[in-house]
Amino acid sequence: MIYPEWRQQLSRSLHLSRSKPEAKYFQVASITTDGAPALRTMVFRDHAPRSNSLLSVTDIRSEKCEQWKALAEAALHWYFVKSREQYRLRCRVSLIHHNEAGRIVCSGHELLQNIHQDGVIEASESACAGETLKLASSIFKARWEGLSSSAKASFYCPAPKSAKLSGEGDKINSDKINSDEINSDEASKKSSEGAGTKREGDQAQNEQDTISPHFAVVVFHPFEVDYLDLKSRPHTRNLYSLEQTKWLKQSVNP
Repeated sequence: MIYPEWRQQLSRSLHLSRSKPEAKYFQVASITTDGAPALRTMVFRDHAPRSNSLLSVTDIRSEKCEQWKALAEAALHWYFVKSREQYRLRCRVSLIHHNEAGRIVCSGHELLQNIHQDGVIEASESACAGETLKLASSIFKARWEGLSSSAKASFYCPAPKSAKLSGEGDKINSDKINSDEINSDEASKKSSEGAGTKREGDQAQNEQDTISPHFAVVVFHPFEVDYLDLKSRPHTRNLYSLEQTKWLKQSVNP
């Protein structure tokens, strides 16, 4: 596959800044259900296989997923300090996740054609089929397996932005603990400590092996790219737009 010019430039920028934080994070904007702009930082996970699409992961319960189900578009911003390059991308958005029945479904943008020429996915959370199912499943599982243990554990936490229960996450006040209770529990605690540790370890391992029902892969399909090179004199700015399957380039003033 021959990648478009902007994609080759982006790969080069990522390589040059591979040890820098900006190579791992980009800013992603969406539109809320009441028409307001919403912005957050997301982690760049990789490009989808043999495509220009970018991958990230999120909790399917988050507000941005509901926003993308209503309007499956996003704006991405990336600035690389070392090479002084800026990328602004307009993208259509697809979500790969589990439905309530535990089946892999795809919602958001109706086509994953940028990933797979023959893959068509309905926007209304329809189950993927055929080759598209294989591709979606492969991406879904690979992104989960690529997460750290702590990242996987976060998908078993309460829903993002949900209210905390009273005292949740607070430290225990040791002054309020009755010393007699500690002494009386100490013997039984020691006897069950080994078994408890094993159960906790088994549970943690099972959670890591089993994909959380809240885990989702976000697929960004660029259709417009605004590239700015600030190290050149004069500055270089190129606009790229996808017309059907062909990328068109226009050089403009910065």
